[in-house]
Amino acid sequence: MEEEEATQKMTSSYKGDSVIFFEGDMGNEMYIIKSGEVEIIREMGDGEIVLAKLGENEFFGEMALFGDPKRSATVRAVADSELLVVNKNMLETQFKKVPDWLVTMIKTIAQRILTTTRGLKINFPVNIEYSILKSLILLLSEYGTHEKKGISVNLALVRQEICNIVGISTDEVDDWLKKFDFANLIEVIGSQNRIVIVDEERLQKFLSYLLLISPKRESAEEIIDKNTMISFDRLHKLIALKT
Repeated sequence: MEEEEATQKMTSSYKGDSVIFFEGDMGNEMYIIKSGEVEIIREMGDGEIVLAKLGENEFFGEMALFGDPKRSATVRAVADSELLVVNKNMLETQFKKVPDWLVTMIKTIAQRILTTTRGLKINFPVNIEYSILKSLILLLSEYGTHEKKGISVNLALVRQEICNIVGISTDEVDDWLKKFDFANLIEVIGSQNRIVIVDEERLQKFLSYLLLISPKRESAEEIIDKNTMISFDRLHKLIALKT
């Protein structure tokens, strides 16, 4: 009876289309869906993309309990929803009811997931910017379609394939795509789930620039004139400053 009362106190209700938390918010609790439905979304370009939809008995925000308080995406109620809010104290209370070895295993698995989602870096041939943009160009050549504005490719495909090719998390891919969009190297149209390359030649030259400023500069594909080099130096600094 006491446990039921405690659960009731930890339950929060959300109307359809209301936001539970925003990407970038700090939090120290996770949520279990008792009823209703929520969607996990990220802002991309001029719109947003839905990463997942979750329903009854599913949960989200769990990494806040295991060392990563920054929310990596926005969560919004699709329909009227009742959520059980679980904070660290409540979780530790529940842990006391199970064997120590199981608690250790759960925490270890959670820590491994946290490490993975932060992106296990591999030895990039030049740097992460080059690897992502080079992968994007390969995807454009394979799956891109020509349109009046330029060459476009499916955004969801790009996100997943770059994760696989480069070995970083989707959060990191999204962050880099936002930076490249900000620098006008690409155009992310989230509302249409696509990426457009308006000037492929400029993008190719920027790749050569990244080679020139890297330890592998001797393998640069082409010579870049001084004015272009200065322009790309500024652009590179702009990308680095973008958070």
